[in-house]
Amino acid sequence: MDLSLDTLYPSERSYWRSPEGQFHVRRFGDKGGQAIVLLHWTPGSGAMLAHVATALGEKGYDVYALDMLGFAMSDKPDPQTWTQARHGAALAAALENAGLTNVVLHGGHMGGEVAMECAIAAPERISHVILDGIATDWSPQQRQDIIAQIGYDPPAYDTEGAPLTWGWEKTLWLWGAWAPGCTPGDRWSPTLHQAMTDVMLTAFAPGAMRTAFGIYNAAERLPLVPKPVLALTADSDTLRTQFPSTVRALQSVKGHVFEGTHPCHRPDGGPVYAEVVDAYLSGAAFAWLGKDDDLAPAEKPVGYDVD
Repeated sequence: MDLSLDTLYPSERSYWRSPEGQFHVRRFGDKGGQAIVLLHWTPGSGAMLAHVATALGEKGYDVYALDMLGFAMSDKPDPQTWTQARHGAALAAALENAGLTNVVLHGGHMGGEVAMECAIAAPERISHVILDGIATDWSPQQRQDIIAQIGYDPPAYDTEGAPLTWGWEKTLWLWGAWAPGCTPGDRWSPTLHQAMTDVMLTAFAPGAMRTAFGIYNAAERLPLVPKPVLALTADSDTLRTQFPSTVRALQSVKGHVFEGTHPCHRPDGGPVYAEVVDAYLSGAAFAWLGKDDDLAPAEKPVGYDVD
């Protein structure tokens, strides 16, 4: 399969302004529906959620998949002074400039931290928050260890194309952690092609993750999220073990654990993910998990290890 994700999942492109720079945006779905804003995992882009955005759009939502500032095709802020709070405030300003209210704000991993901060900064614009994998229990040292593993600094150019080899190796390592069993081939080609593009676009302007993610204290900020939250994770998620502490720290929360590989990291996972999100937003009957349930995984998930 030689098609790109942008060909498989067509979108309308635009840029949103903020005081910190421009967000690159892909728009999907029904322009009359409730707005859902999707924030990607790192070092990805909005394209990694195109299959989810398309499936949500088919359910009648007006879906925006952003490249966060510092990543992919969005502007790259000064990394020395960047924080998750600045991420969140910039996104709140961009939502205002785009004229959006009553927004469902979704984020995965670092994107979840940015979603939290945006909801705290501008609760009047947000109706619900969806947090998919939060590093609630990681210490500052563990966060620094993860940043060191991801290793954003590419090698210098040479006649052998060292940065390209480096980018491909990083892509396979990262997606091997996110989607165990992911291997190059027709089914995964569009995903891996886009993932390598995102790594290369982000790696040559490092910092937005390195500084903001490295100093964030999610455990202190989760109780401040002022809106109802849908907390999600999957058996394969590298942050699955931290799901219980995330759920219990939130004021108003319903939870769900996807079986097997995370739908956001499976080429066929869009409809599965959209069904759960739609059930939550529509108030449909569902076996949600709560704070008093047994939320622990049966075993530690496969992925990068910070112990």
